Amino acid sequence: MHRIRNRRTRIGRLLAAVVTLSTILAVCAVFAAPTASAHERERPVIHTVLIMAHDDGVHFSFSMPKQVPSGLVEFVFENRGTQDHMAFAFRLKPGVSQALFIQRLTPVVTSQDPKVVVTALKALLRVASAAGGANSVTPGGRQDVIERLDPGHYVLVCLDSTPSGTPHFLLGMARSFFVTDDARAKVERDDALDDGMPQTNGTILERDHQIVMPSVIHIQRGAHRDGVTFKVKVRDQTHELAILRVPDGTTKQELLDCLTGPPSACTLKAPPVDAGGAAAIAPGSTHWVELHLAPGTYAALCFVPDIMTGLPHAFMGMVTIFTVRP
Repeated sequence: MHRIRNRRTRIGRLLAAVVTLSTILAVCAVFAAPTASAHERERPVIHTVLIMAHDDGVHFSFSMPKQVPSGLVEFVFENRGTQDHMAFAFRLKPGVSQALFIQRLTPVVTSQDPKVVVTALKALLRVASAAGGANSVTPGGRQDVIERLDPGHYVLVCLDSTPSGTPHFLLGMARSFFVTDDARAKVERDDALDDGMPQTNGTILERDHQIVMPSVIHIQRGAHRDGVTFKVKVRDQTHELAILRVPDGTTKQELLDCLTGPPSACTLKAPPVDAGGAAAIAPGSTHWVELHLAPGTYAALCFVPDIMTGLPHAFMGMVTIFTVRP
C-alpha cells in the first residue's frame, strides 16, 4: 500500500506504519501567454497559470510564473515527474519569509505526536493561510482548480513524499510567487462565467467532519474536456478535497482500516491511487475544481490535521465514497 503510506507521511505519520519526511529547493520557469485586453480587464475573466511538477527521482522542482494576476485564476497543474505530486498554495502574512513558513510547516507534517501537531498547526496559521491549488495526481496527470486570489506573497509546496519517505517540499518543491493586480497571464476562454463566478455542475460542502457531495457524478464523454466543475465551499476549519481511485465496492470503513491500521488490516483488492482534487483552503472560502475522472469508484477525503486533536480529518470520519458514471 505504497500510496497509502505516502498519504499518511504527508499528514504527519500520526499512526503506525507511516513513513518519515525531509526538504527541497525550487527551480522554476515562467509560463509566457497572451494577456487580457483592456476591454477584457473591465469585466470578470479567468486567467490561466500553468504549473508543472518535475523530478527525475533525485531532483525535484516546480516551474510556474513568479508573478500571478489577482482575481479568478485557473491553476493548470501538470505532473511531468516520475512520482505523484500536488501543488498546495499558501498565502503568507505580511513580512513572513518563505524560510519561516517552511520552518513552521515542517513539524505539522513530520511530527508523530498529535499534541505537537496541534501546536505546530496553530503556529503555522499565525504566519500563513491555505490558498488552494491542485491535489495529488500520478505522473502524466493533470488537475485544474480555479482560485480567487488576493494580492500578496504565496508559496507553492508539494506535500507528497518519495518512496523512502522524504517529503518533496523539503527537497526543492517549495516555490514563492507573488499575486499582483498588474501581473499578466493568458485569459481562459473555455470556462463560462455566471454573474462573475465560474459556472458549475454542483456544490461540494466541506465541514467538520463531513464532505457533502453527490453519491454519483455523471461525466459525459465528448463534453467539454470530458469533465464537470464543482464549487467547493469550506466551513469551520481548513480543509482539502483529496480524491483517490479505489476498487469498486470499497466501503468507507474498509478505506479507513487501510489508512489507519497496519498493512495487514487492509482488505482492498488494489491500493488506492491519487486522482487529483483541490488543495486546502481557509475556512469560509470557496474555490472550484474541475473533475476529469474515468468511470469507477472514488473516495473524497481531507487529510488536514484537526486544530483540536491533531488527527487528520479523514481519520475522524471525513471520507465520502462516490461513483463516476458516463
